Amino acid sequence: SIFDYYKNNYVDVLINTSESEGLPAVIMEATSFGIPIIATDVGGTTEIVVNDVNGFVISENFTDEDLVSAITKLKTLSTEKYAQFRKNARNIWKHNFDASVNNTKFAEQLFSGTVR
Repeated sequence: SIFDYYKNNYVDVLINTSESEGLPAVIMEATSFGIPIIATDVGGTTEIVVNDVNGFVISENFTDEDLVSAITKLKTLSTEKYAQFRKNARNIWKHNFDASVNNTKFAEQLFSGTVR
């Protein structure tokens, strides 16, 4: 599975150049392992990828140069900044998309009557 691969292999970046997305599970999975992302600005991508925080967002109608530029930006980050991107990726996932956290929040809202 992809989770086994991520557990057993170091991955520098996930690049997703989709033309259309909902809330991309592939990006959520990668960020759960602290993998920085380069992705197109489609669907719910920017709910997960925060430009220059845990990756880079490129235009839906990107050019080859746009993609190369984003890869180059990531590649030339200082060691400290790259490590922060990885930490940020994990934290964004944990805070917003971790099912164990979200299920607990939902249950608390459900039992308190604050679910909308």
